[in-house]
Amino acid sequence: NEGYGLYVFQSYTPDELPDAAVWLINSSKSVADSGFGARGIVELDGPTELTVSSSTASIAKKLLSGVTGRDIYVSEYIKYSGMYAKFTTLFSHDSNPLVFAGVNGLGNREVVIGFDIHKADFSLSTDFVALIGNLIEYSCPDIVDRTAFTCGESVEVNITSQLKSVKAVSPDGEEIYIDTSTDIGTFTLDKVGTYLIKAIDADGEKVYKIYSASPESEGDPTGARDSFSLAGEREYEMTDGRFDPIVIVLICLALLLTADWMVYCYEKYQLR
Repeated sequence: NEGYGLYVFQSYTPDELPDAAVWLINSSKSVADSGFGARGIVELDGPTELTVSSSTASIAKKLLSGVTGRDIYVSEYIKYSGMYAKFTTLFSHDSNPLVFAGVNGLGNREVVIGFDIHKADFSLSTDFVALIGNLIEYSCPDIVDRTAFTCGESVEVNITSQLKSVKAVSPDGEEIYIDTSTDIGTFTLDKVGTYLIKAIDADGEKVYKIYSASPESEGDPTGARDSFSLAGEREYEMTDGRFDPIVIVLICLALLLTADWMVYCYEKYQLR
């Protein structure tokens, strides 16, 4: 069938991948454009705990959100190799990736689980619901996860399957085209105001709005005051230090003019 946004294959590998997001679970043979090769079954001596990724990359943190990574055991798995660099490994055994996600050769999001979930305690673990939920959100995401940002931040745009093009339009009309060859495109907010995210897929154009607010420091009166305060070289424990001699001259002139004006007023109004 064609036209679905997500295809899931359990213990079966299609002859060719659909042009959509795809999950390959316990896939034992290689398929073109999958982004990896299958090298056969690895049988372990007994149930062995998987190793959870310690990556600090934002995508790894997002996919492992709410996942402890403990007590997931398997007794056999499919060994994969030749993985694309665009994949993020979430669980592994002996450096062999067993659960990973990324972009395949067709430019679509792909999730791979390298063992039969019916023969592992994965579905009984406390991590199962959290991890599967994260992977579903990754496979079928909204274009943007947030709508409110601060000027200067980077915006992550989810590149979904069958997305033909996507661009951001700044408040002054500047168009920023976003790379669709990866799973997440980024651009930086350099203006304050409303940005439009225009995404074109098979169903036409969809427009999303995000707001870029001024940094808090610019609205802080204390910060603004400090930015314009006089600052001299600190000496003799004075608050603002020693200032340029011209400042002292101007102060003296101001005092002399004030004194002269007081004498003038006194003589004019008191000595009549």
